[in-house]
Amino acid sequence: MKLKTFLPGDITGKKVLVRVDLNVPLSDGKVADPTRICAHLPTLRALKAAGAKVALISHLGRPKGTADMKYSLRPVGDELANITGWDVRFVPECIGPDVRKATSDWGNEVLLLENVRFHPEEEKNDMDFAKKLAENFDLFVMDAFSSQGPCFDKGGGRGPSVVCGASDRERDRDARDSARRPEKAFRSDTWRSKGIR
Repeated sequence: MKLKTFLPGDITGKKVLVRVDLNVPLSDGKVADPTRICAHLPTLRALKAAGAKVALISHLGRPKGTADMKYSLRPVGDELANITGWDVRFVPECIGPDVRKATSDWGNEVLLLENVRFHPEEEKNDMDFAKKLAENFDLFVMDAFSSQGPCFDKGGGRGPSVVCGASDRERDRDARDSARRPEKAFRSDTWRSKGIR
C-alpha cells in the first residue's frame, strides 16, 4: 500500500498533530543526543512553511502507564527550541483540558504534548484514547515509523485525516526497494543502526 502524504494546500491553517519519535537519551535533565529530534525537522519545517499549526506527541522511556516525571518530555521541548529557534510550548498532558486550552489560544508556537505513555492505554492501541488524542486536531501526520500506536483512521471518519511525514516516506521507499533488492535493505538498516544517514 502506498502511503498517503500531505500537500501544502491540505494543511494551511490546519491544526496538525504529528507523531514523532523523541525517545532520546537524557543526562542530568538535558538531551544527551538530539539525533532523533533532528530526524523530524524536514517534516516539521514543511508543515510550518505551509502554514500549519504543529503539535507533537511522542513517548520517552518506559514509564509503564504512570506519570513518572523522569520521563517527561519537557527537556526535549527545550532542546527542540534550542536547535530550531522556534517557540516551543510544553503542554503538561497529551489529552484533556490542558490540550483543549493550548489549542484554543494557539499562536505560532509548536506545541509539545507530554509523554503519551504516561497513559497505559497508549500501548494497548485503545481507540477511545486515540479519539481523545485526536479530538482537538484537523489532521494527523505519522512521522515515527517505529512508534506507530493508536490508529486514528479507524474511527469511522470521525477523527482527523491521516497522512505520513518525511521519515515514514523514506521508510516506505526503503521497504519497496528492499523487496526488489534485499542486499540494499540490509545495508540501509545497518547504516541507520549506527546513526549514519
